[in-house]
Amino acid sequence: MIPPAVQAEVTSGGTGALDLARATWLTVQAPNDTAAVAGLRRGARLDVGEAEAIVLAIELGARLIVDEFQGRQIALARGIPIVGTIGLIV
Repeated sequence: MIPPAVQAEVTSGGTGALDLARATWLTVQAPNDTAAVAGLRRGARLDVGEAEAIVLAIELGARLIVDEFQGRQIALARGIPIVGTIGLIV
């Protein structure tokens, strides 16, 4: 499951973008707390994809796949279990 901003990022171009855009197994869900998304964007200066993903992970009690250092630190500070893309492969 990914938030809309992440879907837009991963399907906008590059290797596999068209396949991801057509993927029926990939579910897109927007976070409910748009104020929290805006707060992360302003306060932590995260991009919209990371902010939405962090808020959605909190709302769903889900693990977060994140690679950027700042996003990882913010997620960990909020008690969100994280894994990087390398962790998915290993």
